[in-house]
Amino acid sequence: MFSCAYGKLFTCKCPDQLFYNEEKEQCDYKTEIIACGGKPTVPKFDCAGLDNGLYSIESCTSPNFYSCNGGHANPMRCPPELLFDQTKKLCEFPDRCEKKAKTFSGTINSTIAPNTANPNS
Repeated sequence: MFSCAYGKLFTCKCPDQLFYNEEKEQCDYKTEIIACGGKPTVPKFDCAGLDNGLYSIESCTSPNFYSCNGGHANPMRCPPELLFDQTKKLCEFPDRCEKKAKTFSGTINSTIAPNTANPNS
């Protein structure tokens, strides 16, 4: 794959296990590239009524997600071993995906004891 920037030509290589997908103009899994005999498995996604941004059908269950721009959905996929985290809007390792802080409901009463130590001693 080639890329041009600042009037210069650069040769780029896809990461291991990925191949250049001419239709998407990005690196992709071979199974997602029709020219390589692949049959894309990404279901259709409707961006109508959504703000521009990144979306998934179900967070942290799949590497597939969508970039919505002007009502049009562009299917995308996280690199190997990562899942799309809808909350963070990024690809994440499964053990870090959509972890939420534990919440506490109730009241905590606390008293701070005054400092009685003599600072000059």
